[in-house]
Amino acid sequence: MAKPRTKKRQEHERESDPWFTPYRTPATPAALEVGGAVLLDLEKREVRKRARKKEDRNWLWRVGHVLVANLAYHCLSGSPGNGLVVPRAKRELGKKSRYHPPYFTRSFPKLLDTLQRLGYLRQKKGAFSGKPGHSKRTTIQADACFIELVKKHQVTFEDLEVSEAEEVIILKRAKRGHWDEGGPIEYEDTTLTRKLRAELREFNSWLEGADIVFDPDAHDRPVDVRARRLYRYFAGDFKSGGRLFRGFWQNLPKPARLLGLRIQGEPVIELDYAQLNPMLAYAKVGRPPPSGDAYTLPGLEDQRDGVKKVFNALLFDKGPRDRFPKGVNVHFPKTKVGDVIGAIREKHSMIGWLLSSGAGFDLMFRESEIMMRVLEHLRRKAIVGLPVFDAVIVKASDAEAAMAVMKDQFKKAAGMEIEVRLERAP
Repeated sequence: MAKPRTKKRQEHERESDPWFTPYRTPATPAALEVGGAVLLDLEKREVRKRARKKEDRNWLWRVGHVLVANLAYHCLSGSPGNGLVVPRAKRELGKKSRYHPPYFTRSFPKLLDTLQRLGYLRQKKGAFSGKPGHSKRTTIQADACFIELVKKHQVTFEDLEVSEAEEVIILKRAKRGHWDEGGPIEYEDTTLTRKLRAELREFNSWLEGADIVFDPDAHDRPVDVRARRLYRYFAGDFKSGGRLFRGFWQNLPKPARLLGLRIQGEPVIELDYAQLNPMLAYAKVGRPPPSGDAYTLPGLEDQRDGVKKVFNALLFDKGPRDRFPKGVNVHFPKTKVGDVIGAIREKHSMIGWLLSSGAGFDLMFRESEIMMRVLEHLRRKAIVGLPVFDAVIVKASDAEAAMAVMKDQFKKAAGMEIEVRLERAP
């Protein structure tokens, strides 16, 4: 039975509406029958002065099947968020892009409108606000008659697939505000981008065949355990950011993934680098970190979690900060942000020049490179590793070997020792 959704959970979901995947298609007769039923009905009921040309009908059925596959997947996933984020802006459609197939033209919004009118989907149209980061994207959800078709034909996750042609190396622009996710940037391939893509596709291919299952009772929503393809996101250039995203386990709450995941039939544990950002910052300046916990400050011992969030925000800031990061002020009911920043700078004076300098994405890139090396070395040892940013999930019996790999790769990259923490299911 699904757990009740609190206001906080609903707000979190609003921030993470899933994106339309233009490479998702039907994979079986059952899914094709759903798409056929929708598109035949559209052709029957639409009002046109003349019949479509052959090439126009081919476009309709090609794009229509992709749209149907996405609606079905979102429906099967429990319809998270406001809906699927879809492109409507003319500047995003009808042009060559590595992020979507060439048949996504400026006629796509008209198809959305028609299917909404016919009762197959609901649509919340986006709006441009004029303020960076505050514009709203268009989202769609399956409507009742489409949901009935999915049920009638007993469509499951296994009836849908994502083409291997989809781009896995994503370059994004900087965010323009809290709600902005940063748009994709087109780029020309180089020796570096080809290398990045080849190594990630090789790892994804190996991961696809791994023995990974998930107990559906551990989470309140359906989970597609085949959604293992990882994508590497860079920020502005290929020496910034680089984290891995979109593995199904990454979107699960930690208790759910530790309880529900099984690798090769075994329960899993999670290994993560302790105080990774401070360690990377000190490695960057070539100095050893001060003894003790990096986030524990004199007089603020009980506010460690808040200090950690302020510290990490400072790494990404590109100028002075005069307020707490969003939601962090609850940790400091009687303390001003300037006092917290001053205490951080006093304890970490050796890396003071990195704070408020925008160094965070550079450190994130170093983290992502270490993680790629960790995953590759685990693969060579036939150990399935599932990355969660600076952590790795492995089966319990591989804990010792995986921990050794993580420590070794960090030392090779940063020139210093680091602690790796182990966490089990509660």
